[in-house]
Amino acid sequence: MLSYERLKKRTYEVLEVSRADDLVSRIVDRLLIILILLNVVAGILHSVAWVERDYDALFSYFEIVSIAIFTLEYMLRLWCITASQRGRFKHPL
Repeated sequence: MLSYERLKKRTYEVLEVSRADDLVSRIVDRLLIILILLNVVAGILHSVAWVERDYDALFSYFEIVSIAIFTLEYMLRLWCITASQRGRFKHPL
């Protein structure tokens, strides 16, 4: 079982370091890029009147899920930043 500090360090490695040989890091990076691109496409499609009218509920659900994922990612980045060996401060704020 992972200890608290090891989990924090691993989270930092996945979200911040993004080594080419780390499969989990590459998957997370690619999923975030795909989510960003889908949000751009959704924003473009949402500006078309008939698409907005017919699929407004779907866009709303997608927006809520996207915000939840990006909020979780941001909170994880704030939580794990203290695992970095760089810098002299050990507090994210």
